[in-house]
Formats: sequence, C-alpha cells, structure tokens
Amino acid sequence: MDLVERRSEGCPVSIVHETLAVSGTFGILSGHSVKFFTLGSVSRGIPRKEWDISFEDFEAETFTFYPQANIMAVVEAARWT
Repeated sequence: MDLVERRSEGCPVSIVHETLAVSGTFGILSGHSVKFFTLGSVSRGIPRKEWDISFEDFEAETFTFYPQANIMAVVEAARWT
C-alpha cells in the first residue's frame, strides 16, 4: 500500500502546554491560543482543515473539546501576585 499523503507540522516543544485528540480532531494548546487540525482521509473523502482560537485576555493552562457538539472548555492559568 502506498502512502497517499504525508504531512508534518513543526511546533517548538517549549511552547506546547498540552495536546489532545478527539474524534479525528487534534488540538495543540500554546499559551494564548489553541490550534486545531481535522485529520483528513482521502479514502473517506474527508478534507484536512486547520484553524486557531485565540485568547487575547488570558493565558490558558489546559483545555478539552468535544467537536461533535462544537464545545470547548479552557482553564485559565493562575496568576499569583
């Protein structure tokens, strides 16, 4: 079987806080944003997509998502003064 598509995404390990894969969607949390990838499938006709969700006002510590219902929850990092 020949490889139909190969793709590599570079991301410096130092900025990645957390990664999570759910139902063919992969999310990478890096402080003030989450970058999502929908993993494509040529055989099933699913296109590869990517998008970002940014948080201007705070830095996220962790996140979870449920793509079937378009729900994402983000926990803000604690700020000690």
